[in-house]
Amino acid sequence: MVPSSTSASRRFGVRMRATPKEVAGILTSNYPAVGRVLSPTDNSGAPYADGRPYLDHAADYMTGVATALEANQANFNAASNIPASVLPTKVVAVLFLLLGILGVLIGWRVWSTPGPRSGIALVAGLGIIVIVAPLVLGLLGKTAKLDTLMGNWEGVFTYSGPASITEGQAYLTAVRAADVELETKVVRDLPDLLGAKPDAVVEALKANSPVVATGLLEKDSANPEVSVVGGILDRWDALAGVVHDNISDFQKTDDIPGLGLAAKLVPWLLIGPGLLLLLSAYFIWVPGAVGVSRHVASDKELASV
Repeated sequence: MVPSSTSASRRFGVRMRATPKEVAGILTSNYPAVGRVLSPTDNSGAPYADGRPYLDHAADYMTGVATALEANQANFNAASNIPASVLPTKVVAVLFLLLGILGVLIGWRVWSTPGPRSGIALVAGLGIIVIVAPLVLGLLGKTAKLDTLMGNWEGVFTYSGPASITEGQAYLTAVRAADVELETKVVRDLPDLLGAKPDAVVEALKANSPVVATGLLEKDSANPEVSVVGGILDRWDALAGVVHDNISDFQKTDDIPGLGLAAKLVPWLLIGPGLLLLLSAYFIWVPGAVGVSRHVASDKELASV
């Protein structure tokens, strides 16, 4: 929750017999942190094209991230369950490694054992496992949702850009500074600014701006040492810190399986070799299927030479 800068300024202006612009001017000249969030300039100091104040854009950013988190919950769950809810994602890499080793060992056994049909069960069995495993584990759907998740969040998990977490952390820093200044200075000075008693100012604030009053005057339920706004900012700071610290991991995940390929191709990188193994089993089972038949001479045939 980030209180609206416009509505609060308008209500204070009524009590001070000043326009919202004049109120903003008074706050800006006396309280620089508050003035910063009321200004129509972005984190780089450039003016916003829509002319809206900084605080409104900060609120839009946080609302957008919160909405995206909720909208992508199913994608997060699917990605976290790759390859299965009871197995870590790194098992997929181990699976590729093990299948490669098994494939080499089975190939060596088939090649080195007399008879064209030897090892058929091993080759066919491995092929079936490689094909069935991605289907049973639901990797086709999970990896497709992982691609969607990466696409939806790649603008946040980066160091620059309007949606980047770096931009979000700048918003949080500025809003927190304004919150501290509001709680420690502005609220303290309001009776003098409005020409009223402190209790009367508090009651007027609660009556005319209940959201602002709750945010600034009430204590956070999770941390009674800070205000409601302070508690919200603490949780956002924690989230932003986790995102920032995991940008590299996110980008590595976004690169799976590599070479610019989409993650949804991972199951097919298993199913494809599985089909090749089944074809190999067929060629072994049907002599001459590929126009070539391995033949190992028996002792009788050698004796007749």
